[in-house]
Amino acid sequence: MSADRPNFLPQKDTVATSREQILLINNQRFESGLGNNHLVFPPIPESLTSEVIRNLPEYNMGVVIFPDLRGIITPENLKTRTIPDFLDHIESQLPGLRHYESLTDTQKKDFSVGRNAGEGYWQSIKKRRVSFPDLSGGCFLMETIPKPTYNEHYPPSKITDILGLKDRFNITWEDINRAMNKKKEDILSVLKLHQGELLLPEVMEWVLSTYIFEDLAKTNTYEWTNTKYNRFNIYGESDRAVIGNSNDGGAANISWLNSGRWRSYLGFRLLVKLAA
Repeated sequence: MSADRPNFLPQKDTVATSREQILLINNQRFESGLGNNHLVFPPIPESLTSEVIRNLPEYNMGVVIFPDLRGIITPENLKTRTIPDFLDHIESQLPGLRHYESLTDTQKKDFSVGRNAGEGYWQSIKKRRVSFPDLSGGCFLMETIPKPTYNEHYPPSKITDILGLKDRFNITWEDINRAMNKKKEDILSVLKLHQGELLLPEVMEWVLSTYIFEDLAKTNTYEWTNTKYNRFNIYGESDRAVIGNSNDGGAANISWLNSGRWRSYLGFRLLVKLAA
């Protein structure tokens, strides 16, 4: 992954202030980072207007357009191959999406080296404990606030304030979900959007976002995702994937935690899926 690319789009030191510029730069970053110049990207929806784009920095949001990877990462390949062979096959088509367990120790600690989610995540899918990811691509707004190191804090943000939260750590997935549902219309309104879906990223969305925002995986804390492990406790709570601790692989490091629990090293960031 290139070290000189912008973190998210748009940002203050780029001139990506139009739909066309955002699409061009986003696509170049993914093609370069993933090592494939033939990726297919969805069109930018009409809801991403110039007014929306100009307003994003105030709310620490940026645009991420994920490519459609359904022709490369398929359930059929996962079913018929071993996990290592499956991940090696993906790497043969996307040389920048490295099979983490095949990396050297030096490469594992170098977060300019791209990486897929680890073998354990894909094994959970193969065992039908986790749903196969939706890799159809799409245009999203994503929070750009830095992920802190342990014992530090997320910087203040207007989105945090709107959600009514004092801190992004020490919070359960359930609490985040309730806050998002309660404040969805308020957040869409300040972002100048009439429609949109407020979400936490899925595991593979988080993984792919590191190709736009490399620093995301460089700190020793985790973030919640929306990806669910198919089991529930007596309270109806499921386990959700947490991701990103640099001590154990960054984007390749996926663990599971009950959605009703919190940790002092576990935070979150929001996605807004734009309406077509």
